[in-house]
Amino acid sequence: MRSLITADIHLRNWPEFSYRDKAGRHSRLHWGLQAIRHAYVIARRNGCENVIFAGDIFHDLGHVPGEVIWWAAREFDQLSTNNPGINTFILPGNHDQILAKGVEPSIVQVLERSGVYVITKIEVLKDISKNIIFMPIDYKDWSSSTNQINGAKRKSDPPGSCVMISHFPVTGAIPGESNSIKTVTFSPEAFHAN
Repeated sequence: MRSLITADIHLRNWPEFSYRDKAGRHSRLHWGLQAIRHAYVIARRNGCENVIFAGDIFHDLGHVPGEVIWWAAREFDQLSTNNPGINTFILPGNHDQILAKGVEPSIVQVLERSGVYVITKIEVLKDISKNIIFMPIDYKDWSSSTNQINGAKRKSDPPGSCVMISHFPVTGAIPGESNSIKTVTFSPEAFHAN
């Protein structure tokens, strides 16, 4: 199973340093939606079965403007229709706590109707060689992160053989974990390898 993982799209209809397009969106929202579309292009080109947005799909903390939700849902609906066989996951980040905490269940419902699965609790996606563990973080209680990581490791089969996807800085954020968790960064050239 191949997955494309990206993060930090930060959709917002920013008026600063932007212009409005013909559809009424500010150009910065347009470019965020374009980044989402490009993720699917890369996923198709590389035979991926999953596109995973690992945090901060939205920008505004505590409230997502209706027009941004509408544009995001419209985009995901078109992408899921045009890309059968590619699953879409959103793992909420620190800017997406409105999704994680169920503050606005209607936003989650709108996204899920558009073909997106919003992850609000620790979940394991079984793969042939490893388990992929989606791990939402409680950003108000960082001390619980170590317990969450250890619990997620125990859920893998065999224990410890897993890929964890989350949205938080590992190095220095969780005592004792900086040596056992590897972070991988890809260059833009890596996406054009195929």
